[in-house]
Amino acid sequence: MIKSRVTPLQNYEKNVYSQSGEDGVIDFLLKNLRDDIADYTCVDVGAWDGVYLSNVKHQIDQGHPAILIESDETRVESARRVFRDNPRVKVLTKFIDDKSRLDLLLSEHRVAVEFLLLSIDIDGADLDVLESLGEFKPAIIVIEFNPTIPNHISFRNPKGKRVGSSAKAIFEVATESGYELIHATSTNLIFIFPNMFSLHTNLTLTVETALDDSETIRALFVGYDGTVHVSGPDSLEYPWHGMTRSLAKLELPKSIQKFRNELGLFGKIVFRWCWFKQYWRIALYSRVKKAKLRLGPERKTLDTSDLTTCTTTKATETVA
Repeated sequence: MIKSRVTPLQNYEKNVYSQSGEDGVIDFLLKNLRDDIADYTCVDVGAWDGVYLSNVKHQIDQGHPAILIESDETRVESARRVFRDNPRVKVLTKFIDDKSRLDLLLSEHRVAVEFLLLSIDIDGADLDVLESLGEFKPAIIVIEFNPTIPNHISFRNPKGKRVGSSAKAIFEVATESGYELIHATSTNLIFIFPNMFSLHTNLTLTVETALDDSETIRALFVGYDGTVHVSGPDSLEYPWHGMTRSLAKLELPKSIQKFRNELGLFGKIVFRWCWFKQYWRIALYSRVKKAKLRLGPERKTLDTSDLTTCTTTKATETVA
């Protein structure tokens, strides 16, 4: 996984409720906030119960108003119990998406265009939420990224999936909107809108200066005999599952790790089985995709007999 590098704000890291020192960094930034910022609202998208690993609860304790947004109703009920005696905290059951944009919700609750803090942690479409801010400009943005994706890769979370976006993709969107990256933890990037601060030191970072991705980078190459070789870590970590898997599983079976003309009878049988298994999978996928493309708006069902004919014909072609 990616690790955070030593940065100017690392000494300010402190956890009250946060996971990786975000509370302390936010406290430091608040001391350097412009005096004319009128709205100290904190918005937490993916708030959980409002306490667990929260980047906002510490600010609520300081008396700042907050809007906690969570889509899981069980967590929402927990948050409402926690804050039932705090009229400055609104707990909302919402799922932010294209039809329920964040800027519309902020307008509905009369949040000022310039407000204090936005924390986004929804394990997937975090970047989509950031882009739905519209004209709103929080002074501080704390946003989660996928720490298994190397720094040089600009990867966006696919629509409807829970993959996560790379640090670079988030950095590109945030900086295009005028934000500066000033700190990073192992899972969060922290941006500020510089015009809202009176900082006397340039704290601006790039993804490369903020994050050490050396443990996420590996190169795979294949030997003439079908063996797989790895430059870098020889396994993949699944941090949210508590598992690792060896990259050696990508290798061909041992019995066919030779040049094809050196295979014995058993090796040739295994090779043909592996080849046809892959061929049928690719051929069937291709035919299903083409059949779907042929469906007009008036056709609601797939003609499976046509598909079967296509794949059968393809499968009888001579193997190169």
